[in-house]
Amino acid sequence: MALPRSPVVVITGASSGIGLATALLFARRRAARLVLCGRRHRAIEAAAAACERVGSPRAIGLAADMREPAAVEALARGALREFGRIDVWVNNVGVGAVGRFEEIPLDTHRATLAANLGGVLHGCHAALPAMLRQGRGVIVNLGSIGSRLPQPFATSYIASKWGLAGLTESLRHEVRGRGVEVCGVYPTIVDTPAISRHRGNFTGHALRTAGLPALSPERVAEAVLDVAERPRRAVHLGAAHLAVPAFWMAPELAGRLSAALAGRALFRGPPERHDPGAVEAPMHASRVETRAHASRAVMPANPLRVVTRGATRGEVAAGVERADDRGGARWGLAALAAGALWLLAPRAAAQAMKAAVREGGNGIR
Repeated sequence: MALPRSPVVVITGASSGIGLATALLFARRRAARLVLCGRRHRAIEAAAAACERVGSPRAIGLAADMREPAAVEALARGALREFGRIDVWVNNVGVGAVGRFEEIPLDTHRATLAANLGGVLHGCHAALPAMLRQGRGVIVNLGSIGSRLPQPFATSYIASKWGLAGLTESLRHEVRGRGVEVCGVYPTIVDTPAISRHRGNFTGHALRTAGLPALSPERVAEAVLDVAERPRRAVHLGAAHLAVPAFWMAPELAGRLSAALAGRALFRGPPERHDPGAVEAPMHASRVETRAHASRAVMPANPLRVVTRGATRGEVAAGVERADDRGGARWGLAALAAGALWLLAPRAAAQAMKAAVREGGNGIR
């Protein structure tokens, strides 16, 4: 399915990170007419202005919360009123919190599910009727490696991402043959504010994100554009997806290793009070800067400046991607080897698992 010239593209979660990188890429590469959605009015207007500077003939920034069905329907109506059609709809909203399940407030769990799964549900429901009337269109849902693997201490986030994958697969086959494509993009860790600044933290410890193997938002944006131009079922980005067969082969071992690694990563920083981050409401600028300093993240201070100056596939992105290829591949291959060991020699695998837990801990008191 070839995209029309200057396609109409709606992107949610577009004020920063993957959404902003995707909007800028569509503007620069396809001269797309854009409708951008985010929760912060000033940030989403700035994103729209940046897109017009790099090639979009018209970009609109609308403040809306994807958890609200009426707001999402209004977003779709606004796109149709302004441009008369919707060619691509990118569901990119993502929030989450880490910590022990019982210590994360129920409201935070519910807000995570409402945004990550409910927001995608609302987006698909708003976009699909217009696309069916047109007889064509592409919906791209942003999942993560968490759509394929369990992750202790991020339970509601993982539940939302598994649900997103199920929604994407089911809807894809439901609308097959009706001119609409539903596709999934599943990256590993991405170097965005959602990781370094906006994530809820209920571990009781400061989170350190610097040094994590991570993809750049620009690399994920390239995948989104590619799947919009050449629709297909799914794109899996990042070498850590090599670990997925290990989960298929030995789910118990893979889950235990995941808990041990997560506990070691999350519960060893300096003490810090619980913080809901941006899960339930957008963070004010002062809180964003405080969280960014505390995390010592590798994210640039102003991602808008980076992506608008032409570094989309340049030196900033390349260094992050190389780190993911090395660290992610090592982790994925180790998990795959562990799964094979569990099948071939379960007793030896159990002993290795006990040693790993003793060394790394699993964050349990």
